[in-house]
Amino acid sequence: MYRLLNYIPNVQYLSVRLHTDLQNFSKDSSIISSHSINSNIRSLEISTINNIPFNQIEDLFKKTFKHLEILKFFFKTDALSQSCLDYIDDKRWEHLLQRFLSLKDFHCCIEIPIQSQIISNSFEQNQFFRKHHWKFSFQAYSYSFNTMLRIHTDPYPKRRLDIIADCGEIEDVIQAYHRLIDLKTKYVDKDVLQRLVHLLSENNHNEIWTKIYQKSLELFGRLTSQVTNDTDIWELYSDLCQLKKDDTSIDWHMKILQQLQRAHRCAVSQTSSWESEINTIKSVLKLSNKLATNTIEKLGEHSENENFKQLCHSIRLALNSVVTRLKQKYDSSLMTTDENMSDDIQQLEKSLSQLTDMLRKN
Repeated sequence: MYRLLNYIPNVQYLSVRLHTDLQNFSKDSSIISSHSINSNIRSLEISTINNIPFNQIEDLFKKTFKHLEILKFFFKTDALSQSCLDYIDDKRWEHLLQRFLSLKDFHCCIEIPIQSQIISNSFEQNQFFRKHHWKFSFQAYSYSFNTMLRIHTDPYPKRRLDIIADCGEIEDVIQAYHRLIDLKTKYVDKDVLQRLVHLLSENNHNEIWTKIYQKSLELFGRLTSQVTNDTDIWELYSDLCQLKKDDTSIDWHMKILQQLQRAHRCAVSQTSSWESEINTIKSVLKLSNKLATNTIEKLGEHSENENFKQLCHSIRLALNSVVTRLKQKYDSSLMTTDENMSDDIQQLEKSLSQLTDMLRKN
């Protein structure tokens, strides 16, 4: 890293991935330990998944980046150690960031293994971060049999796909998920799956994107062959397929709708009395409107195909059943007590009317 910075003294925007073992990092640090580097970098993004001690990160920053205005920092490790806990020490971050007098924006995401889920959000109470209006969120989740802690600034910072795909981080995650399926049949980690789809949706399509996307399709295909009754997984699978914008074939669009239809079917069939709970009603209505919107959009492109029309007829019946069950359960006055729910029902009825007209005309 030091050598790189010496070669690019005039660069102002830098996105870099640290990928080195501790021994080499230490050697590199010692070589420049007595010298500061005259860097003009204004915007910096650093990403690493190695367990580099935080004090070496501190040394790196202290000797460089005096003109820094924007900092994005991503760190993840699966190795539990005291050094990785230093990354969630708010006082050390405060001491480090105070050096950058020009710093305006700070974004970070740090993920480390923990032994207990009971950890206080000390960053939120720190007056330095409060003064700069930098808010933090904590989440605990399971990953590869570990309990992981994720702390990040709000809103959740975006990561460039080409940076985190370097050295195969995403591929490692996908391969690890396959291994967990091998070990534990029907293994589900929705947090990982959601982040995978979200990450792909944020980035431009290129060679790296296509490679990761194909592997993601394979993972979801395998998972849904085992876990056949999970609404969220089927919806995520449909969202993933929807990202392939360049495929407008009938088969692909049918695949997207069929997956969303499976999600909808799971939502209304897993709980026989879903219409008895306000929260489940809202969830079903949200998914119903999503299915209706997608069906109308794609029917407009394939209105002449009989198989596609047959699928749309089936979807229309399922959506109509949702409206019917709600009307049977509640009178009109009760349904209007929740404004958002009332709007969702009206939207669904409007979409059903449009879908019915489209099917009749064809």
